[in-house]
Amino acid sequence: VVDNNPDGIASSALKDMEKAIPNYRYYPYMARRGTIVRDHVFEIATGEFVLCMDCHVMFVPGAMVRLMRYFDENPNTRDLLQGPLIYDRLDHVSTHFEPKWSSGMWGQWATDPRGVDPDAPPFEIPMQGVGALACRRDAWPGYNPLFRGFGAEEGYIHEKFRQGGARTLCLPFFRWLHRFYRPRGVSYPNRWEDRVFNYIAGFNELGLPVDEVIDHYRTLLGESVADRIVNDVWRELRAAGVPIGAGRVRQPALAEA
Repeated sequence: VVDNNPDGIASSALKDMEKAIPNYRYYPYMARRGTIVRDHVFEIATGEFVLCMDCHVMFVPGAMVRLMRYFDENPNTRDLLQGPLIYDRLDHVSTHFEPKWSSGMWGQWATDPRGVDPDAPPFEIPMQGVGALACRRDAWPGYNPLFRGFGAEEGYIHEKFRQGGARTLCLPFFRWLHRFYRPRGVSYPNRWEDRVFNYIAGFNELGLPVDEVIDHYRTLLGESVADRIVNDVWRELRAAGVPIGAGRVRQPALAEA
């Protein structure tokens, strides 16, 4: 368990579980917060394969056994493995994200009929929510080290696997339920500035069209607000010595200010 809120109310209980559960390990982690914490999971893991899950994720009965069997049968896989999100009412699943923009996020939940049957074979997907994912430990490509806060991981990590020659797969049996409700509210900062920064840094890194990021946030936040944020992103990336992708990025004159 990687606890990136080790001063929280659950931390002492999480630590105490080491006394009761064999092979359980508790790691308080405060160096980074947000999306990039998943990298630390892969850094400290010792197994050949890693399942990385959010703390508010639950799996359907039998999913773990079938996942371990999949790894036994595909020991050399370099693919990113995910499964359908199952909703609270337990009668509907979303197998993937469609690469579309909505409300400040790249990706909209969608259902491929091939994933409705949990016994169906795996199939490729463009992207999926990252509340639960698995792969070989040495296949994990890592996030952009400049990422901060929350947002932009969906689609980015999938494209990074593909550019490395792997696939991003939906395993229909690998079903997970995500607790979206937060009765105590959001306990961490969730800033547009961080999200825009991550999208632009990630798209630029992978050679994806950054123009669509800028256009979406100009529509969502208004041109003046979005342009201010985008200009700050360009300045910070240049200051960090990040090369800007040739031919894929529109850099407005105002971004040079």
